Amino acid sequence: MTNADVDGGTLTFVPGVDVKGTVRVEGGPFNGLETLRLNLESEYRTAGLGSVMAAMKPDGSFLIKAAVPQVYELALARTPGVYLKSIRAGDKQLDNRRIDLSSKLGHLTVVLGADAGEVEGTVLNAKGEPVARARVNAIAYGDHAAWGGLNRFGFSDDKGEFKIKDVPPGEYKVFAWEDVPVGAPQDPEFRKPFEKQAPTLRMPPNGSEKMQVTAISKAQVDRLSQ
Repeated sequence: MTNADVDGGTLTFVPGVDVKGTVRVEGGPFNGLETLRLNLESEYRTAGLGSVMAAMKPDGSFLIKAAVPQVYELALARTPGVYLKSIRAGDKQLDNRRIDLSSKLGHLTVVLGADAGEVEGTVLNAKGEPVARARVNAIAYGDHAAWGGLNRFGFSDDKGEFKIKDVPPGEYKVFAWEDVPVGAPQDPEFRKPFEKQAPTLRMPPNGSEKMQVTAISKAQVDRLSQ
């Protein structure tokens, strides 16, 4: 917009879209569906369109009213005990969390899993010594690599031991860092040079896994950041 006169402009008003859906839980019991925070997050947040929160009911049904007809990502706020497992729009299974409200969508079925496991272990340095206060990232790979909400992290204690709970079933790579910029491990390009140093974790439903991880040194991170 400008403070000068504008000729020939056209404003088009598009009606909002109501989205109805249902949340169900698989793999175990879960109470408190009405406490879930389920959002549609706009891909165009810089345009001020933000996100829209679903109004959840105790029976798992929800309604999102008057959403702008555009592309969103469905996001579940971190909730202990459950994770976002799959999304169906009408009779179509979605491959990722992207939902396009500019086309006919149909009833949303959001499936949450309640069969997450945990991984524990020890972080060692190249000399085989325990590393205290290392950041440990379990990053989803394989079929669910695009579902960023599955990633988990924790920290080692003074003995170099760590435990990460609520890890959904699937394939992960586990990275341990002596020191790393906040948020950097979520970047695939940042992780790529270190992937060979990260052991693979295959978490079964309700699994309990143990592993030993060699820490990626601060010197290695600094060298690649230069």
